[in-house]
Amino acid sequence: MHGASVGHKAVEILPPASKGPELLQLLKGSTDEARELRALYEQLILDLRPEGTLSRFMVYEIAQILLALKELNEIREATFNAAMRVVIEQCLKDVPSKDAEAHAKYILVGAKADAIAWQSNKIRRRKINAQLKRAGYDLGWIKSRAYEAAKETLERLDRTIAFHEERRRRLLHQLGPVEAVLTRLESRLIEGKAGIN
Repeated sequence: MHGASVGHKAVEILPPASKGPELLQLLKGSTDEARELRALYEQLILDLRPEGTLSRFMVYEIAQILLALKELNEIREATFNAAMRVVIEQCLKDVPSKDAEAHAKYILVGAKADAIAWQSNKIRRRKINAQLKRAGYDLGWIKSRAYEAAKETLERLDRTIAFHEERRRRLLHQLGPVEAVLTRLESRLIEGKAGIN
């Protein structure tokens, strides 16, 4: 029995059986992660049509890798977004104001609320961008500050992503000329468009 980790939750898996695809049992349990992995594996089997047990094992590993890449990219985006919120909040706090009392209240609550709104509300984002621009802040500079603030975590995530992508490439090479099909599937998955839920 093997353990697969999808995000922070470990799920137990049973390896593909050797007597044919009709006996394949991938996962034990009914967690969302297990269902997503099973559905993606089944879709890959249909698209890649692997022959033999070893090839099915490789397709199963590719399914695990694709889900790991999806989650790693989501974590990377969330990490950068959190750093952006912090930098934008600080910039907003530093914007000078003629009304010291109102500005003191804004520093306590308003700046954080606006930083959150900057990411979730396009109309507010435009207004906040204009406010920051008037105060002399460039969006490119803000992004570079956010990257620097989260650099260690982002670089660690990038190394992990690169490791998984290299493993996926090696498995694809062993499976044969299937990269075009898998690239389409991976693109749909990472963009959240794959019907695998």
